[in-house]
Amino acid sequence: NGLLVLGSAMVIGGLKHRTQLLDKPSTIIHLVLLLGSAVAVIVPTAMGVAGSQQDSVENLNKGASLLLSRIVSIFMAIAYGLFLYHTLMTNKRDEIFQEYAFRSTLGSLGSPGTKKHNFYASQADVELGQVDSLHRKSLDEPMPSTEMNGNGSIPDTNATDSVNGEAGVEEGEEEEDEEDEEEIYLTTCSGVIWLGVIAVTISWLSDILVDEIEKGAAEQLHLPSTFLYTIIIPIVGNAAEHTSAFIFAYKNKPNISFGIAVGSSIQVALLVMPVCVLMGWIMHQELDLTYSTFECAVYTAAVLLLFAVLHDGRSNWLKGSLLLIAYLMIGIGFWFV
Repeated sequence: NGLLVLGSAMVIGGLKHRTQLLDKPSTIIHLVLLLGSAVAVIVPTAMGVAGSQQDSVENLNKGASLLLSRIVSIFMAIAYGLFLYHTLMTNKRDEIFQEYAFRSTLGSLGSPGTKKHNFYASQADVELGQVDSLHRKSLDEPMPSTEMNGNGSIPDTNATDSVNGEAGVEEGEEEEDEEDEEEIYLTTCSGVIWLGVIAVTISWLSDILVDEIEKGAAEQLHLPSTFLYTIIIPIVGNAAEHTSAFIFAYKNKPNISFGIAVGSSIQVALLVMPVCVLMGWIMHQELDLTYSTFECAVYTAAVLLLFAVLHDGRSNWLKGSLLLIAYLMIGIGFWFV
């Protein structure tokens, strides 16, 4: 998701809209969480590698690595819970602030001497994502003319400013009403029912998929097993999610596209993996976070590349192309492992 889906979405959005701006604080938080998950994988893996180099203490280090993986899994799950709490509280505060700022701006449009300061936002504010669509539209409008009349006096623009301000308020309110009026396809009850049906169906299909892999599907398809469950299955299994990210990127909504691609990666890294380890602990199954050296190195390198590409909060087709190239190189590597 982090390389293929996000890279493809960045290419699509970049070709359509050139440069797209992301919510920088949210982007940094997502990337830091991925870095934390990489650390959580490196530590048990490093312990397992160190133990395998000494046969006399191999069993001892294996038990310590298993215990360490379970402890790390608990901290990973706690980190994901804190991330959810932070996201919900931040979104709530942002909605309150944006509504207050929008109403304050609309209230000051008709008052003389304040329109230029409040309505004509700077390009820096737009890049920081601190203005709404009404402010963005105003950037393309010319500043009010201050040319002198034939008698040498400056025309009084207060009346026209007031009229234009009232018209802008009405137009802004109409645009907001149109955006708020969305067609409802499913009720809450219907959505919950369909969600349950789809979850049960996916669980059933997942069991079939796992059984086929255990029966030797990779050998039958003449594919390396690591390539099958690392490259092929994620692409096929998340096709609908990938399509959604592409659509939002094309519609110039990069934050949603980023959330779909990287958010799912965080969910797997900080929730799915530790929950599997903890469930194995309850079921007396020795599941740990020890991966092969190649897998650990590839995951860490991919996270570092994401951080380097997106730390400035800007997205374009060149950065997306670099992510896709990295994904292709990793895919080729898994073919030969």
